[in-house]
This record gives sequence, C-alpha cells and structure tokens, in this order.
Amino acid sequence: NTSATSDQVCMYCRATSSGQMVYTAFGPSAPHRSTLVTNDFFFHSGCRPNSWLRLPGFDVQRVLADWLHLIDLSLIPETSASALIELTSDDSVWQGESRDERLRMAFVQFTAECKRHRVRNRGQIFTVKQMYPLGKGNFPTLVQKHFNGAEATVLAKWLKGVTLAIAAAHPENEHAALVTGSD
Repeated sequence: NTSATSDQVCMYCRATSSGQMVYTAFGPSAPHRSTLVTNDFFFHSGCRPNSWLRLPGFDVQRVLADWLHLIDLSLIPETSASALIELTSDDSVWQGESRDERLRMAFVQFTAECKRHRVRNRGQIFTVKQMYPLGKGNFPTLVQKHFNGAEATVLAKWLKGVTLAIAAAHPENEHAALVTGSD
C-alpha cells in the first residue's frame, strides 16, 4: 500500500518516506527514479485489489499524477525559483547589497504572506546556493522538500501579486506585462 503515511509513498516507483530512497531527494539523479514499477508489481504490491485493475487495457502509465504532486510540489517550486532569480537580479524589487540579501528579503515577505494565510512556513531562507544545488549553469530550483502544497500555493499567489505590482508601477515596461501575463 502506498500513501503519504506509509513507508512506500509512490505508486509509480519505490520512493519511501525516509532512508536512501526518500521521495524528497528530488531531481534527475534521485535514486528512486531508477525504480519505476511494472504493471505486474503495481497489481500485486503497489495497490490493494480493486475493480479498476480488472478493466481490460488498464496500465499503471494511464494513471495520471494528481494536482498536488504535479503542480504544487513540482511546477510551482521550479517556476518560482526562476522568478525569484530574475526578480533579485537587481535591487528594484527588494533592497540589498547582494542577491542573497535580496532573496532573504523576499523570503521575509513570503513568510509574512504564509502567516497571513495561516500556513506554517517550514521552508529555508532563499539563497543562491539553495536554488542551484547542482551548481551555476543549471536551472534554479526550490526542491520539493522545502514546501508542502499549502506553502506552494501561497508562494505562487504571492509571486503573482509581486509581479502584478511591478507591472502596475511600470506600465511602460513590456517585460513586466509579459511576466504577469497581462496586456
């Protein structure tokens, strides 16, 4: 049985809630990525017997990921890291001598937004080192272990508000309008 409260947490691979195959080891070289399960394994060990398994043509690959894992725990942290790197390239949004200082200021604002929404922020202070765990030259990331679904939702809405405020303050800036998706 796989669930968020069991040791095995994924129906697609053998990721676990702790240990060497921990699901929070996120990225292309995560150990659990090499353990994708077969239909046979899924039928016999990955889930409890149910009528879905008896449908002709059923395949584990047809089961789509849920919104929480696809959007909240993957896309939002990835795109938010890129947005934060861009927004802290200079001190026009957050004041600070270095990008790390500006990222810290952004984190303080994000934490305040979490409190406003009564969401516990368990994340780490945003830093360049944290956002580039594989080193510069790679895409920035805010890995899954730093956010839960509620925090990711607050992060996305907060960054949308930040970018909308920039676009409103600078209507002549076409880039700011593009970033927000506004006309």
